[in-house]
Formats: sequence, structure tokens, C-alpha cells
Amino acid sequence: METWTSTPKTILAAALGTLGVPIRLEKMLDEKTGTGRRDFFLGPQSLDGKYQTGSIKARFDSGELTRDVPDHPVSDIVWAKHSRDRILDCLNKGTRINLLTQSNSSKLRTFYHPGGNGGFPGVRNQGDLLQTRDLNLVAALSRFGIPILNVEGQGMVNFILPARQHLLGTSDPVGQIVQTWRAKDLNPEHPFAYAMHGLLNYARLIKEMDNETEQVLIRKPKSSKAAYIDPATTGRGMDKMRRFFLG
Repeated sequence: METWTSTPKTILAAALGTLGVPIRLEKMLDEKTGTGRRDFFLGPQSLDGKYQTGSIKARFDSGELTRDVPDHPVSDIVWAKHSRDRILDCLNKGTRINLLTQSNSSKLRTFYHPGGNGGFPGVRNQGDLLQTRDLNLVAALSRFGIPILNVEGQGMVNFILPARQHLLGTSDPVGQIVQTWRAKDLNPEHPFAYAMHGLLNYARLIKEMDNETEQVLIRKPKSSKAAYIDPATTGRGMDKMRRFFLG
């Protein structure tokens, strides 16, 4: 019998979903306090059997995975999300951020974190440049050593990146990776692809939680008929419900 586990952490659910683990969002009610919460239920393993949910979740919850295994896909997704948040802090609050290095014996990764002297290094003597407004793209690239050189404009800003710099641990220059990603030709197991898909899946889960509406269970007296109804149902929806119960 398959054993599902649960987590309230959206980023972990997004990361595991990116690895192919089935995810189910459910609204929970705490009977003691009367307060509601949303939990993600996680399948026991990825659909291809490559990733085991229990071991990944235990290592994530202890902090060991994201601290000591920087090149694991879950680490890339979690730290890309961390960098995305810090970049937003920089843009919206003026927080100073710095691109830090995370490493173990053989793998290097980077992430944005509060600190440093403030400001971006600038574009002088940086060679070919790439401009983008895609914050997810910028955050995912920052996981692989690609810095923001400058930011132009207000509101929908343009991020300026070095187009020829190679992603850490690869022979792939930024421009080539971005072009291949946009053409949907990038190997789905490329580390950058995991980071990007993880950020996109995180956004989808947030949207799903925001769009979720509480349902009301209505039962017909002395009948087995029952239905879940959106409290905001009106018009044709109410007519359909009446026909169901009166039929």
C-alpha cells in the first residue's frame, strides 16, 4: 500500500512535483482551534521511481539537503527561490544583496543573500550582454554563478546579464542556455531546467491556493443525494442544483 506524506511547505511541494512526485493540495481543519490550513500531500516516490519522497523530505526538514548537497535538484530549486526573494527585496526595499558561493568537495553553486556593499557590478568590460525582464530566469541563472550586472528602468525592470559567461559546472554560456530554454529544447534534466521548472511550479501552486474556494456540502433530507456547492453559486448554477435535488 502506498504511503503518502504531507507538508505545509509550498517550496518543498513545488520541488518534489518538479521531480515527478504526485502532489495533492487539500484544505485541512484544525478541530481544536477551528482554524483552517492547506497541506500538500506527497506521493511516496516520483513516477519514474528515481526519487523517494520520504528520504528527500527528511533531509530537507533537517536542513542537511540544502546545506550539504548544493547540486541536488531540490537544493537548486530552493536556493533559486531564495535568490528570487532577495532580488525582489533589493528592488522593492533597497536591500543590499550579494552573490555568495556554496560548495562541497566537488560542486559549486551560488545564491543571492542580504549583505555586501550594495549595487551591481555594472556592464563595463563585460562583453556581450543579455537583457531580460524574466525574474525567474534571472533567479535560476544566479544559482549557477551568473550575476546581475545592472538593472534598468522602474516597475517592469530590465535585468542585464553577461551573455557569454558559462554556468557553473557546465560548458554552457548564458546566451545559449536562454535560447535553448526559450525554444523548449533544453534537456529537462539539465540543472538549470530543474531550477526554472521549480520556480514555475511554485508560482502555479501559489495560484492554485489563492484560487481554491471552500465548498459547502448539502444533503437532501431522507435521501442519499448530496453535493458540494460553491457558496458563491447563483443563477444557472442554483437552477442546476435544484433540478438535481428535486429530480
